[in-house]
Amino acid sequence: MKVLLAGATGAIGVPLLSALAAAGHEVVAVVRDPARRRIVTDRGAHAVVADVLDRDALLRALDGHAADVVMHQATALRGASRRLRPDDPTLALRDRGTAHLLDAARAVGARRFVTQSLITGYGYRDHGDRVLTEDDEFGVHVGTVADLVTDSSVATESQVFAADGIEGFALRYGMFYGRNAFSDLFADLMRKRAPVLDTTMRVSHAKATRDLGWTPVHPSVPDGLEDMR
Repeated sequence: MKVLLAGATGAIGVPLLSALAAAGHEVVAVVRDPARRRIVTDRGAHAVVADVLDRDALLRALDGHAADVVMHQATALRGASRRLRPDDPTLALRDRGTAHLLDAARAVGARRFVTQSLITGYGYRDHGDRVLTEDDEFGVHVGTVADLVTDSSVATESQVFAADGIEGFALRYGMFYGRNAFSDLFADLMRKRAPVLDTTMRVSHAKATRDLGWTPVHPSVPDGLEDMR
């Protein structure tokens, strides 16, 4: 099978490249940074340099290529801001990026499209012990900045499921742990730069020190002094 893979040099993309090659699939990988082409070629794939958010450049780069399936694993988590904003590039990749990759799928003749979604679309809150399924409501807002992530998951899923002539699939990821995974990048960021919020939404030096090994810059500040509510 011929696969067009966007996000091939990320935490999911790199092992996915290896798995696809081991299974005998032919991969064309979209790479934004030319310096990272070797990550792709060393794993037996063909690298195409293009920015998924630049539709015209993407289609030009893929001219002459063919694929059976497109896999959207593109994110922009390296160097991500500590504060999520509406203009976050990963949010744009799930919305505009999906639209551009669907155009690319049509251009290369793909009839299947697999996109990356997130379980946070069920609502970024404690769901208790109940097992969530595809029958549960998706796209639930909880009134926090996490709603931006929820909306981005809905944006990519809705486009893929509604695409004419393309069979769409959405993989609703949880948290990934390991080298280069966002959970580990986030934990490292917290160790270096910030305290952890406890369940009362007050800054907790003790929790940050206990759970993440964080050392406060001003250890004389009383724990829980700043109320974040």
